[in-house]
Amino acid sequence: QQRACAEDLVQDTFLTACRKIHSYNPQYAFTTWLFTIANRLAASAWRKHRPTVDEVPDIEDPAPCPATRTERNDRRDNLWTHARQRLGDAQYTVLWLHYGEDLSIKEIARTLRRTSTGVKVLLHRARKKLAASLANTAHGPHHPDLAPQPTAS
Repeated sequence: QQRACAEDLVQDTFLTACRKIHSYNPQYAFTTWLFTIANRLAASAWRKHRPTVDEVPDIEDPAPCPATRTERNDRRDNLWTHARQRLGDAQYTVLWLHYGEDLSIKEIARTLRRTSTGVKVLLHRARKKLAASLANTAHGPHHPDLAPQPTAS
């Protein structure tokens, strides 16, 4: 069910991009424009059907290969899972777009229709909240993937 919904959203994103390609401004990164379309469609779908906690499935690797997974990847996966559980939607989204998708502050601001300052504040608060949360768990206060990063504009 959720996989089919995600596949539909991906297809809708690309169909919308094809229909609206005339509105793309090549001055900006294509990925930012595409993420904006995807974000808006996902938000719209979310508003139509907000799943309960029981409906959200655990995400499993469809073809796990223990020999190729490193300890660092496991720590990173655990960090993202921890972040998803502890942060609000806006903080998690900004953190993911910046570190997971490697978007700049300006690209994130355009994608989420926020100011660059607003994105920087969300990133700062997300990192601070996540660091405090990790300091109180078994991960310890010195998690290598969580070192405070200066925000670039």
